[in-house]
Amino acid sequence: MKILEKFYNSVLSYDTYLHLTTMYIVCYSRFEYALKMSGFRKKGNYKIAMADIDGFFHSLQSIDLDGEEIKKSVKYILENPPMELQIIRGELEFRPITLYPDNPLESIKDSMRTIRNNFFHGNKQIAGNSFKRNAELITHSLKILDRFVEENSSVRQHY
Repeated sequence: MKILEKFYNSVLSYDTYLHLTTMYIVCYSRFEYALKMSGFRKKGNYKIAMADIDGFFHSLQSIDLDGEEIKKSVKYILENPPMELQIIRGELEFRPITLYPDNPLESIKDSMRTIRNNFFHGNKQIAGNSFKRNAELITHSLKILDRFVEENSSVRQHY
């Protein structure tokens, strides 16, 4: 995604952040659509097609994540996982999601899903440390998403 270079290498402004978040929503939505069109649909008696993200990620167990850019993005996500709103002793607190040390791919999948869910259900902060952190999470997640789409020819075709 060459367009990310523009965002990643520029001074992070409010407008840039809005474009970046919009890119994530659009790209992740297209990813879910491409999964459904490629046969990665949840099994069951559903009236609407739902993307089987777990099934897709299980098909990637042998994916090569050794490229320099991908390594950097995976490392960032694993060292700075997204936060989720949890109930701790009856109080709401943002805490990092649970990662799986023995399964980085599962950790990446859950991180990307949490980032997506936070857009719709989480706290939208556009100032301070969260602003830059969120932009970093989005940027690295988009780079990883791009790599995953490239891994499957049918998903790539429908994307």
